[in-house]
Amino acid sequence: MSKSTSAEVFDRPEIFLSLGLALLDQNKAAAVEELIADTLARHPDDPLYENVARIIRTRKLPAWHASMLRDTPRNVAYRAAIEGLAAGRVVLDIGTGSGLLAMMAARAGAKRVIACEANPLVAAAARRIVAANGFEDVITVHACHSTKLTREMIGDAGAELVVSEIFAADLVGEGVLPALEHARAELCAPGALFVPEAAGLRVALAELDNVEAPPRMVEGFDLAEFLALYANTEFIDPVGRRVCLRSEPADLAVLNWNIPSPVPVTGHAQTSVTATGGMINAVVQWLKIDFGNGITYENPPGGDAAAHWHPIAYFLPEPVNTEAGQTLEVEAFYHATTLKVWSRSG
Repeated sequence: MSKSTSAEVFDRPEIFLSLGLALLDQNKAAAVEELIADTLARHPDDPLYENVARIIRTRKLPAWHASMLRDTPRNVAYRAAIEGLAAGRVVLDIGTGSGLLAMMAARAGAKRVIACEANPLVAAAARRIVAANGFEDVITVHACHSTKLTREMIGDAGAELVVSEIFAADLVGEGVLPALEHARAELCAPGALFVPEAAGLRVALAELDNVEAPPRMVEGFDLAEFLALYANTEFIDPVGRRVCLRSEPADLAVLNWNIPSPVPVTGHAQTSVTATGGMINAVVQWLKIDFGNGITYENPPGGDAAAHWHPIAYFLPEPVNTEAGQTLEVEAFYHATTLKVWSRSG
């Protein structure tokens, strides 16, 4: 920091924390790192200041980053798709994170890779990772949301290949729909390709064990009005949670970016599912991602325990006893970053 910076900043952990978070909110990654370096130099090997520094650095880093990088089937699918398309192309990597997909594209022979990352500290780390792996001449990392990029920043006629991993477990929660449509309209060359090329919602009727409704009566008080504020959804832990599917899986919605028409940011989808019989208390939803050329990724209940994305249970208001062959309607509404799934049975 500047020589005029008060020593109070370095000697009071609460001020160190507040200033670090304020600089982070202003996207001043270099100033954050300088503040941390100066403070830790003043307090070497002091666990108090080391842990405050970790709070600052990790404040905006989602906890799922590590599990995402450990998801080998996901990584293999991205690598195979990128290796088949990146050579000689200008590549845009949206939400680069560690820079993994950008480096896959560079290694596969991309002409140039423009990567963006909204978290300034993550973007700064990605630049260091890119340099450490020898790709700094091919990859440029911008510390901004993709909607802040311009065609001039991409260069040439625009991006010829867009790679992204900004899918949430419900597909839309990280803003993939508006981000990719902005990229198609503002940043891409005509006929640009996307990896993945499509993604969709898979659903099935299910019975989950150990489902507890939110309490209405607590210590003799009626909390009924509070029940409407609870979400009726739950991420399904792949280890230790019994999920019995009561229908064959069905495609509820499939969104394809490798077609000329825009992918709508808002939609209402509906499909019919045929019950195999038995009690159901939820509709379970998971992802199916299509990378093209027969390369797909799916995270169904009971699948790979190391999968980054977990299936989601959307609970019915009341359990329903179904008959084999009974048809039920499952619907979804999505808008921008929000998805809701339900069944006409509930």
